[in-house]
Parts: sequence; C-alpha cells; structure tokens
Amino acid sequence: MSYILVLAFFVGFASAQKSDGTHPFCVSKAGGQAKNIKNWSFNNSKSVKCYFQCLFIRENIINKQGGKFNDDNYFNLFNTEALKGTADNCLTKQLIDTAHECEGAYQIFKCNYDADSAAVKKSLIVYFDNKLKNKKKSKNR
Repeated sequence: MSYILVLAFFVGFASAQKSDGTHPFCVSKAGGQAKNIKNWSFNNSKSVKCYFQCLFIRENIINKQGGKFNDDNYFNLFNTEALKGTADNCLTKQLIDTAHECEGAYQIFKCNYDADSAAVKKSLIVYFDNKLKNKKKSKNR
C-alpha cells in the first residue's frame, strides 16, 4: 500500500515539485530510499517517511522542533470541503504532537490518502500548480 501511496503522491505534482524545488530538496534531506522516489523505487522506510516530514516543513505546516501545528497551511493542501473534513478527522492529538517527526507526518498524509486517494492526488496537483503560478507571478513583478 505504501508503494501506491507514494507513487500517486509524486505522480500528482511532479511537475510543480520540479520547478518549485521542494521535491529535490526533500529527497536530499531524507536520503536513503527516498533517493529512489524519482525512479518510483522505494519502500516503507524511514527515509521515505522523512520525505513527508520535509514536505510538511517546507509548506510551513510544522517545524522541525515541534510546537505549533499550522492548521491553515495544512488545510490549504485540500481543495474541497469533503477533503478538509477528512483532513480534520486525520488530526488526532497524537498525530499533531508527532507531526514534526517522520512517522507522524507520514501517518497524517497516509490517513488522508487512504480516505480518498484520487481526490487527495487531484487536490495536491491544484495546490502545487497554484503555488508555482504564484511564485512565477512574484518573479515577474
């Protein structure tokens, strides 16, 4: 299941990640098996889980030291009320408290993905496409 989870995640916004720089940055930070993500070759390893931690840090959802979980940035990943409802259900106190750790970030993402993989994938495409467009507009000003 984790292979399909990560595969869909990366297929969904690979083009935005490539230009945004988040994907290569997080692969280099996570190391190990995460280096094989771009080749769709990975497993349920700590390095793959740490990739998700890196994504959450880069999107300012969490910080590495723990502390405040940024609900607004987290919910911005999801573009429908149904997904936001699922996202809310995925935020147990235990997961929020461990979101700054690799396992916690991975479990939060996995909870959302398991609920509706196609909708989460589509939502992430929209999110990262919009982020990339906004970044390009800022550069042109």
